[in-house]
Amino acid sequence: MGATQRACEFAVADLRNLWPAFERLNQSRGTAPYGELEGEGTEDERWRSFCPDFERQRAPSPAVVEPTASARGDLARAIIYMHFVYGLPLEPVVTDPNILLAWNDADPPDREEIAREDIIEAVQENGRNPLVPRQ
Repeated sequence: MGATQRACEFAVADLRNLWPAFERLNQSRGTAPYGELEGEGTEDERWRSFCPDFERQRAPSPAVVEPTASARGDLARAIIYMHFVYGLPLEPVVTDPNILLAWNDADPPDREEIAREDIIEAVQENGRNPLVPRQ
């Protein structure tokens, strides 16, 4: 097994790369990159009832998805971690890598994210995401 394939297997299994999600919303995102969109909230009735902050733009191509305000920092820290630890590229994941730093600053780690990181660090025994402080 080559080094790249082995790194990919570790990346796929890393708990920092796994998040609970609404299946329909996750399927709607597909492989569209994260980015910032004009306006606030969804106009789509399918999502409004349970995720009013969901935003997805299909046209003009390519599609872009803006994560909810409360998830942006968590998402940014996970993407940055995966980039530096496993060498995964940022370009297909976000429209502009600089927004990750802005999202990190605007939505700092909360108690829930810190507790999650504490558990992941204990279970995986491969260090900590340095962007998430200890409690």
